[in-house]
Amino acid sequence: MRLSFIFPLIFICILPLIAQPADEYQNVAVGDTVRIVTNDGSEFIGKIKEKNDLYLYLVTLSNLDIKIPAESIESIVKVSGQIKSGAYWHDDPNNTRLFLGPTGRTLKKGRGYFSAYEIFFPTFGYGISDYISLAGGVTLIPGSSTQVVYINPQFRIYRSGQFAVAAGVNLLTTTGFDDLEPLVNLAATYGDEKSALTAAMVVPISDGEEINDPIFMVGGEVRVSQSIKLISENWFSVQGEDPVLSAGVRFFGKSLAADLGFFYLTGASISGFPFLPWIGFAYNF
Repeated sequence: MRLSFIFPLIFICILPLIAQPADEYQNVAVGDTVRIVTNDGSEFIGKIKEKNDLYLYLVTLSNLDIKIPAESIESIVKVSGQIKSGAYWHDDPNNTRLFLGPTGRTLKKGRGYFSAYEIFFPTFGYGISDYISLAGGVTLIPGSSTQVVYINPQFRIYRSGQFAVAAGVNLLTTTGFDDLEPLVNLAATYGDEKSALTAAMVVPISDGEEINDPIFMVGGEVRVSQSIKLISENWFSVQGEDPVLSAGVRFFGKSLAADLGFFYLTGASISGFPFLPWIGFAYNF
């Protein structure tokens, strides 16, 4: 597959950027739980008690009533995290992925991240709209004369309640842009921030034409505290031979997520410690 394939795809992805951004203040209503940042940098989280064109009345997590002038609000967004014992539990900021495999969730418009997997695989992603996101990067393998370039447009297909489905294309090439190898993926996730199950399928396409046997992924996530989640990601071939299994933990806060996991290659002959460590970091904005 030639490089020219990618330019129409990128153009389609950036087209929604010309749309006028929505008015955040008008998109929230009484009863919503919101995060407000004012012009002086102050941040408040609470439930909207009353709202008009001039002022917003908020009940904070400390059960305080505050009055905020609309003109002093720099940003206001609805939050989907949980409030427990007067503390706000942030959603996992990196919930569009398990360790490496995608979930059925996609980035919201204007949200993005910078991540680094195993140190040498940096990635930048951005939500162009609520339905289209674009990610990509280039490997930083020391001593290698050729690096791998990867581009991943992702598209939301369906999302309602606890069920989400997304599809995408992973485009792989080298820094010389000699060839372009696509991997088509489809992922579905059922669950919420407490626990969720994900099933995905990846189909490699060799030479841009030949469709190879799909690879399947089944994974799960369980939140065990305010900032810790257990994760498992497991890959299987059509023949069911030599699956790759994994388990680990994610530590996260408002913007930063850090993964520590271990992969077990069932078909590999590894002497000594049989697990391959996995380390990943993601900063979300």
